[in-house]
Amino acid sequence: MEILESQNKDYGFYGTAALHGRGKAGAKWKAAFLWVAAAMPSWSAENIRDFLDGRPGRHLADELHCRGNMAKISPESWFRTMYEFAVETGIADKTPELELRLKADAEFRKAVESAGAAEDIYWKILNGLPSEEKDTPYTAALREHVSDRIARIRLLLYDL
Repeated sequence: MEILESQNKDYGFYGTAALHGRGKAGAKWKAAFLWVAAAMPSWSAENIRDFLDGRPGRHLADELHCRGNMAKISPESWFRTMYEFAVETGIADKTPELELRLKADAEFRKAVESAGAAEDIYWKILNGLPSEEKDTPYTAALREHVSDRIARIRLLLYDL
């Protein structure tokens, strides 16, 4: 993809990066341009330039200044802003199903949180059981059940 030059070198991403970057705005522009292109592959070079030249670009440059590197900025944290920009500028058709993706990602985060909380509880149960030598049929079955649940949660959380 061709990296277009900024049409707003006083404000937007470029202007803010220039304020923060001591003359390195061009390199930061290129990195940000490629970052947005990777996050929104259906956007044209003009769409990306317009995004970076506007208010969202200014805020992205501020975040870049805080984090120090575009690789440290999560595109997922910017999807809402990108979607709003797409709606405002009439290019929402170039971000198909992004609204649903945002909802699904939020639900997924909740599920991960819940699974982590369940794992903590299962560990409390397991650690509270008497030693295996003193197991009753109930505690043996509970130990097996809890161990199975912990294994399933770990599979869900860590083997995705």
